[in-house]
Amino acid sequence: MAVLAAILLSIACVSASATNNVADLTVSYRYCPVHYYKITYDDGPWYWLVIEPASDKTSLAFMRWSDPDADDVLNELSVTKKLGTEMQVGLIQDTWDKSSHDSTSLMLDWSNSRFGIGAIAPLHSHTDDKTNLSCRVNLGEQFTAYLTLPTSGDDPELYGLGFYPEGACLDLAYGGRTWFFRASKGIDKYRPELRLKFTRKENFIGIGIGYCPD
Repeated sequence: MAVLAAILLSIACVSASATNNVADLTVSYRYCPVHYYKITYDDGPWYWLVIEPASDKTSLAFMRWSDPDADDVLNELSVTKKLGTEMQVGLIQDTWDKSSHDSTSLMLDWSNSRFGIGAIAPLHSHTDDKTNLSCRVNLGEQFTAYLTLPTSGDDPELYGLGFYPEGACLDLAYGGRTWFFRASKGIDKYRPELRLKFTRKENFIGIGIGYCPD
């Protein structure tokens, strides 16, 4: 049973890292027990991601995001630790190459087999960042619903739905008059990804590729 649980957690980690439903607030920061590498191009901006397990209860992640001209470049380092079977805590450090808007945030996430609740709270920031809250509900074996509620009035609520048939991930999200769709399919140790964003004025098409050697 313990081996099966570890395998299922690994699959969930890779699937989450592959698509990242926009309405799932803590998906990029939850504990991951396997090595995972990913690079994406979002019709201009791009980022690459590295996830490394540090122990059976701790994982590290590094993400570098850049706009097309490298005028804005974000380096994000996070460490996450499991506290028992349902609770996780993480520390997130965001550093911008060409600005002083660096920030440190605390991630808290609780989940069981059906429900999940997450929060990201700023510990130190040069901006007016607020605490954001999120919840998710598993609707059977293949569907999950997501909701993120920002506490700042400037940010929109985000609604999401994920469909996860065997070996694939399909994620749809909506917020601020913008639709997001992401789809990926595991092929051996690789996971190609399609990333779409639709607004009233423009549409964006992005691609990505993930790799899990474990």
